[in-house]
Amino acid sequence: MASSKYRQNATEESLRNGNDVTFREFVDFVTDDTENGTRNEHWRPIYDLCQPCIVNYNLISKYESLVEDATEVLERIGVTSVNFPARPASSKPTSRKLDRYYSTLSYKQLRKLVDLYKLDLRLFDYSLEDVLGFSLA
Repeated sequence: MASSKYRQNATEESLRNGNDVTFREFVDFVTDDTENGTRNEHWRPIYDLCQPCIVNYNLISKYESLVEDATEVLERIGVTSVNFPARPASSKPTSRKLDRYYSTLSYKQLRKLVDLYKLDLRLFDYSLEDVLGFSLA
């Protein structure tokens, strides 16, 4: 992804290694229609990858309830000898981390992210407004 298109005056080392990409640069890449960064399955919307409106899933898990959901899966398949590891008590909530990253973005970048992932946000009951403190509608 390292490209002078997303960072003016990028050093040769940055262009070669790409190990110092900022979140702003990453968002520009992923939401760039001409580059189509979402061709990479890691950045594509979940609804596009998993087709939740077509496939009848037995369980849909979210990161926020991962421990509970994993425990339910283990119970459903009859495994009692395994415990899914809990999140370390010292780790910060994801919403705090998101707030820090989103605060580096411009309104235009936020709007492009919302447009790209709007169906995921709706389908999986996420709200950027909760993180940002204002609506992008």
